[in-house]
Amino acid sequence: MDLAEGRRWSKALNSGAGLRDSWAEALFRFSFCFGNRARRGLFHGDPHPGNYLLHDDGTVSILDFGYIKRYTTARHRAGGE
Repeated sequence: MDLAEGRRWSKALNSGAGLRDSWAEALFRFSFCFGNRARRGLFHGDPHPGNYLLHDDGTVSILDFGYIKRYTTARHRAGGE
């Protein structure tokens, strides 16, 4: 576990479009529905703005992994829930 500091969602809303685009891409790549599920068989079930810290370099820290589901290989390949 590491200490992470960054902007909360409400503070990040007023940032420039380029930075917001970088954060959006990072969140899409991590994505609880597409990225992690497709590549690793993981589902992050608590994706809300309070669980993100946004950084000036365009990266994002994801907080609160209390609800993660790992799909079995068979279920992952079948697209199961």
